[in-house]
Amino acid sequence: EFPKVTFVEKTEVQIEPTVSKLQNKEELIVKTYEIDENTAAPVVLIAEDNLELRKVLKESLSTYTIVEASNGQEAIELAIKYIPAIVITDLMMPDVDGFELIELLKGDFRTSHIPIVVTSALSEVQHRIDALDKGASAFIPKPFNLKEVKLQIANLIDLQDKEASKRSEHWMEYKQNLSKKDQEFIERLNEIIDEKLSQEHLSVEELSQIFGISRVQLHRKVTALCGCSASVYVKRYKLAHAAEWLRKDSLNISDVAYSLGYSSLAHFSRNFKKEFNMSPKEYRNTLDK
Repeated sequence: EFPKVTFVEKTEVQIEPTVSKLQNKEELIVKTYEIDENTAAPVVLIAEDNLELRKVLKESLSTYTIVEASNGQEAIELAIKYIPAIVITDLMMPDVDGFELIELLKGDFRTSHIPIVVTSALSEVQHRIDALDKGASAFIPKPFNLKEVKLQIANLIDLQDKEASKRSEHWMEYKQNLSKKDQEFIERLNEIIDEKLSQEHLSVEELSQIFGISRVQLHRKVTALCGCSASVYVKRYKLAHAAEWLRKDSLNISDVAYSLGYSSLAHFSRNFKKEFNMSPKEYRNTLDK
């Protein structure tokens, strides 16, 4: 039987197993949301089979862009499609349960970076250990206090934002403690750029096609791991090569620029100065001192 929702002291949600499956079951339809790389509010995916409880969470987290899933399979499809900032999931769900959901999302390079918060009535120590061991970032037992859930989500998103901001200020710095899947993604991204270093325009669309994912998926993935958009990352990666090559006296500045796909030396110099606060010539001169 699926649980029924009652409210305790306004902010605490108590779960009671009194509602039958037929009363609480919804049609398994994957909804479509108007979400792209320009969506301002962080996207939060709520995977919860209890309709009333899902509504409570949605209302409580109304400052975010909410995506809803009524079962684990739907949650996986929505997570892959929209790449949310956070996933909130129950453990006891039809089709794919919360444990499987965590494993599948953490095992897919498209979603492996997404923090997952578990809310469940399965609150034995072993359940918590299992969820955290599979990759969950936090475990909140039911019945839970809505303020605790809101603070946990806010803190995780705030941490993501601070890390992204810090990485954006530092040259080619990645998210700390990358998982194996995320390391493999970064390595593959760098390999692709290396293969196309002399190409004048390596677009986000081309990168998306190579990875077999959408533009939105690539944007959210790269932003989460690198603190900048995919297009900015490509430019920075090329300029990192430029800085390395400028250390070699055998290459003149124009050779470096054209080897990196720049058709204009002036354009290359402007981009280089914007990133390093000095022109290519000035950079090389500092190396000679």
